[in-house]
Amino acid sequence: MMKSWTIKALSKDGLRSIKSNKLLAFAAILTSVISFTLLGIFYSIIDITNDNIIKLQEEVRVVAFLEDDVEESEVLNIKEGIEDISGVESVIYVPSDEGLEAYKRDIVSEEDDDMMRIVEEAIDKGNNPIPDTLEIETENININEEVMNKVLELENVYKVSDGNLITDFLKTMSKYVRIFGIVLILILVISSTILISNVIKVSVFVRKREIGIMKYIGATDNYIRLPFIIEGALIGALGAGISALMVSIVHSLVNTNMSETLVSFIPGFYITPLGNIMIILLPLLFFMGITIGVVGSLISLKKYLIV
Repeated sequence: MMKSWTIKALSKDGLRSIKSNKLLAFAAILTSVISFTLLGIFYSIIDITNDNIIKLQEEVRVVAFLEDDVEESEVLNIKEGIEDISGVESVIYVPSDEGLEAYKRDIVSEEDDDMMRIVEEAIDKGNNPIPDTLEIETENININEEVMNKVLELENVYKVSDGNLITDFLKTMSKYVRIFGIVLILILVISSTILISNVIKVSVFVRKREIGIMKYIGATDNYIRLPFIIEGALIGALGAGISALMVSIVHSLVNTNMSETLVSFIPGFYITPLGNIMIILLPLLFFMGITIGVVGSLISLKKYLIV
């Protein structure tokens, strides 16, 4: 087992190696910065996409349409019956008059003149095309179908909907975003390891004579490895730190210059705050940077430590 002073001395050797091989160290750091910045940007995109999916999922409501002329006491009974269903968080009663006003506001915002004309004609004839409804919030959209089936069994409920197309789309999108994210991160991790290990391999090759002499005079493998491991870890950590800074700059630029444009294309679009992203991304980048740097060094040294 190495003594603390030996480890300290070998650590200084690792630092000296970076200083004396500035060009190679710069190439390794640049490689890690590019790889980790791409990883950080893609992670941020996936995180923001996932947050928006969750936000949209929270806005999906199950709507129970009631029969015409349902008494207020019966509405309360239906509401209580729905509240007793497992997974239901809240139930809001929306009378037909309120529902009609909300529907008219939606038509105006969508600038659908034909539909507005049809609705106004129905109102002129004393008809309200919007029935009394109960808006149901569930714990998550995965139980919507089960809740809908139970609500449909209740008396005076003639139809139940949760916007199936939206629900199915969100479920599918959430699934594929997770798969895409895992695959992409794995690809970037593998490519980063290969690139960084190749750069460190050049550094090791340049110093192969030094390694050979150390082996000849009886230096242990661990004694030879440690300076290179320190070097790889420092290169990985520096690359991770600079990458985190680059991701922060990109996030700030997008948030400042593109948020309004994104909201105009996707109403309600939400850019996850940088702090929320970095709380996971920063430790992840440093862990990956140091690990890849160390693994890259060990891979590069393997050939030269064979007696």
